[in-house]
Amino acid sequence: MKSFLAYIAGGSPSSELTVQLENAVQKARDHMQWRKEYMTFLEQLEKEYREGYDKGHKEGVEQERANTERERLRANSAEEKLERLRKLLSSHGIEDTE
Repeated sequence: MKSFLAYIAGGSPSSELTVQLENAVQKARDHMQWRKEYMTFLEQLEKEYREGYDKGHKEGVEQERANTERERLRANSAEEKLERLRKLLSSHGIEDTE
């Protein structure tokens, strides 16, 4: 059991069981079909990550543009209201003191 735990922790195989495990692991690593499937899986994960990042980035940029436009419209509306108030005050003989 001690040699098994040492092997699992990253040590070298030192018993019949751990040598067999090491051989089985090496065989699996060397198996071409497994490597192909693994690489295909990694490529798919990377593709999905890039697509998710690109989509999130694009949506973020679009949201920021919408927020900027909304703030611009609010600022314009406030300026228009202020100008109307200035004209109203002026029509009543009250000067703007800015």
